[in-house]
Amino acid sequence: MRKFLSCVLLAVTPAMAGAQSLSLADLQKQIDAEVNKGSEYVVLLNDPDPKRAQAAMKVMLGSGDPDLISIALDHGLYSADSAVRGLALKGLLDTKPRLDVFVTMTDPDDDLRNSIGKMFSTVPNPEGVATVPILVTGYDAKLDCYTAEFSMANENKCFIQVRPEAIRARLGYAWTELRLNDDGGLVGEIKLYSGPLTPVRIQLR
Repeated sequence: MRKFLSCVLLAVTPAMAGAQSLSLADLQKQIDAEVNKGSEYVVLLNDPDPKRAQAAMKVMLGSGDPDLISIALDHGLYSADSAVRGLALKGLLDTKPRLDVFVTMTDPDDDLRNSIGKMFSTVPNPEGVATVPILVTGYDAKLDCYTAEFSMANENKCFIQVRPEAIRARLGYAWTELRLNDDGGLVGEIKLYSGPLTPVRIQLR
């Protein structure tokens, strides 16, 4: 038995040694490759010609390649150009993602808590945040909006409109104007009843 184990160890040891013999140069190459992954596509997205940059965004978002789509979304949603942000948001919604809407109570008001429960079919957690899951179902040209499946007081299933002048979400009975923040989310405020405005956030990434 000892002889058998010795033979196994002798056979395995060279392989282990080989696996651990990565040189500093090889390691540096792997690090550089990881850091630069996708950088050639970012160059296209940063083309000084806005038309070419937007064309690159459209092509990448419509490529069907998850890696290219992710690169385009990460670039576009954080862009300083509102047109590029709009393209990226449309590209994301076209993938029919599952998104979470976070509604935050601004004060421990029972009327507000009840309004959130009635409108969103959920209740805030102990920190006062209600989470509403939403499944985007696609774009409806007739309604001019992205539709969704969600438990919310919304008779026509419209969820988001993305227009050059504004991004709006139908959260309940009325449209609410939202803006993209630096964390890859859509934020704004909604009025649920005669009380204070209630912060809302839709996390995109």
